[in-house]
Amino acid sequence: MSRPLRIEFAGALYHVSARGNAGQAIFLKDADRRQFLEMLGREIGQHRWICHGYGLLDNQYSLLVETPEANLGRGIGRLNAVYSQWFNRRYQRTGHLFQGRYKAIIIEKSLWLTPVARDLVWSPARAGLVKRPGQWPWSSHRAVGKDRDVPPWLTVDWILADFAGAAEGTRKAYRNYVAEGKLAPSPWEQVRAQMYLGSEAFLKDMAERARGLPADQVPRAMLRPDRPTRDAIIGAVAEAAGVPAAATLDRRVRQDVFQVTVYLLRRAANLPLKEVSLLAGVSAPRISQIQRTIEDAGGLDRAFGWAQPLAVYLN
Repeated sequence: MSRPLRIEFAGALYHVSARGNAGQAIFLKDADRRQFLEMLGREIGQHRWICHGYGLLDNQYSLLVETPEANLGRGIGRLNAVYSQWFNRRYQRTGHLFQGRYKAIIIEKSLWLTPVARDLVWSPARAGLVKRPGQWPWSSHRAVGKDRDVPPWLTVDWILADFAGAAEGTRKAYRNYVAEGKLAPSPWEQVRAQMYLGSEAFLKDMAERARGLPADQVPRAMLRPDRPTRDAIIGAVAEAAGVPAAATLDRRVRQDVFQVTVYLLRRAANLPLKEVSLLAGVSAPRISQIQRTIEDAGGLDRAFGWAQPLAVYLN
């Protein structure tokens, strides 16, 4: 079976990450990190990427890469292969260095570039390597925040533009923003369909791009990043039925509301049967029975007249 396709297009912004196989270190010495960054710089130049950020831990790396051309896979694939070969020769080892394929999340640049860049530079502290981002020399934090150790291939203008006009200066404002990020919610909590981070309009655009790819070569969830979330479904049902959100999955309050919620969680949000069963507190066969009953009645709007506005979630 061929590997699933990745979605690539001109102008895409990605958070790219790769881990060592079975958690092993991919950098044993600072010289290894320097070698990796040199190889990364070559790929950035070759593929005309725009690199907004990077972070190297002991057993993984993360990058913020924008691709003016649709060529992420070619460059990252070669970077990982060439670095693996160099590492294995240096340490006289064999086998895979990286754990499977790299991970790439497509990000809405105008909304998430700076928050993701902040999260990236906190990674060394979360890994226990340092206490603060500025103490770690192997990330883009010093380059952006203090104009120190700036690789020739790193672009800092886009992130600093978010702090233009700050009374304390753009770099100081950036450092303050990063410091506030220690307790900030993780942006990855907002990722949809395993690989998209952006607004509803952005997700719809990604869905259109995904539909142009062979359906049998793209993970099913990634084809519909614009699917409504569980919370969106529950909120919409609560509003349409005039009940509290907490009551939508309580079959003792209103059976019709309960059934509509269960149906939409399966058909619109595409949640797994087992997950809906646990949320609803009933058996999986009962969930399937509710689905069949509504569809045998001719659909949601015919089964429950008040739920007609909710049919939009099934389009």
